Order: sequence, then C-alpha cells, then structure tokens
Amino acid sequence: MNRSVRYAVDRIEGDAASAIVVLVADADGAVVEVPRTALGRSAIEGAILVVPLRADGTPAWASAARDSAEEARRRAAAADTLATLRRKDRGGDLTL
Repeated sequence: MNRSVRYAVDRIEGDAASAIVVLVADADGAVVEVPRTALGRSAIEGAILVVPLRADGTPAWASAARDSAEEARRRAAAADTLATLRRKDRGGDLTL
C-alpha cells in the first residue's frame, strides 16, 4: 500500500536561492518548513501537494505532486463561504 500525506502550501519565504516553503498538513495541521529546492516547481502558494512516504515513513519531497482537483474543490468552497458572508453583511461600520 502506498502511503502519502497531503499538504497545503501556505507561503514561500525568502529569496529564490534560499526560499523555504511553509506547508500545513491536512491530517493534523502540523506546520512543516521545507527548502523550495526539495519540492521543485510544484510548490506555489495555495497549491495542494500529495507527498508519498518512504518505507521508513519520511516524506519523499522530490516526488510531491499537485492535486489540481482538490485545489479546485477548495477554491470553490472558499468562494461559496465568501458569497454567504457577503449576503449576511449589512454593510456600514462595526460597533463594538
């Protein structure tokens, strides 16, 4: 059985030569920082990456692949949530 972990690319920090990709694991929300060079071009902000696990359970970062279908599903869910919030907003200033 091939095991893998799904991560969301939260952000990319630093310059191109030494950039760090900040990932958030779907399973438990754990935050992981990985050198961008380990992930290649698949690591862009907002991407969903499926990272296979080696036999010892460590991530095979170089084999990470984007999950375009999951990215589209999440974008649609976010758009629905935003539309719902806009319908409920009466506008004007917030009073505390």
